[in-house]
Amino acid sequence: MQRNFAAMDHDRLLADASAIEWSQLFSTSDIDTKISIFNDTLTSLYDKHAPIKPVRMKRPPAPWLTEYIRKLMARRNHLYRDFALPLTCEYIQLTMVQEASSCGQA
Repeated sequence: MQRNFAAMDHDRLLADASAIEWSQLFSTSDIDTKISIFNDTLTSLYDKHAPIKPVRMKRPPAPWLTEYIRKLMARRNHLYRDFALPLTCEYIQLTMVQEASSCGQA
């Protein structure tokens, strides 16, 4: 379950928040009651403007793929992109000549 804050209309949220009657919050002296009133009010605003919707996962993540391994994979991919030679005609010809010379055919 997840809230979609991206689709929320911020102007309408601000208008509804400014229309809230806060006197009940200020009239009570118990801090637990104040927190409860504040949380209930804020939650009702979010429920109205950014309702909780179910999120369907396409595929569960592999349990062995830790954050450390993900960082290593990202670093590997970054280095590969930075240092991989483009496959140009000259590069392919050079590679073929080098392979032929290593076999003793050139």
